[in-house]
Amino acid sequence: MEDPKIKLEAEKLKNKGNDAFKKKSFQEAINYYSEAVDTLPNEPAYYTNRAIAYLKIDNFDLAMNDCKKALDINPKFAKAYNRMSKCHIALGDLK
Repeated sequence: MEDPKIKLEAEKLKNKGNDAFKKKSFQEAINYYSEAVDTLPNEPAYYTNRAIAYLKIDNFDLAMNDCKKALDINPKFAKAYNRMSKCHIALGDLK
């Protein structure tokens, strides 16, 4: 069972990342999402949020890695598949 205080702290970090993302401060968003991941590493949404920020700065390999981590946690997490497909398209891997 996860500690509610840890979950709350991770959510605050994610929200700061979302705010930075909306301002197109993608590296700042990545930093906040990374802190959220470090705080609560078993939450797939933090990885997919960071993945979309990585996509925005054309770092497709790190975005792909985050999608894979999210799917390791929850193989049914649809957002990870969506973002992973964007990585494949950006990398020209259309198999």
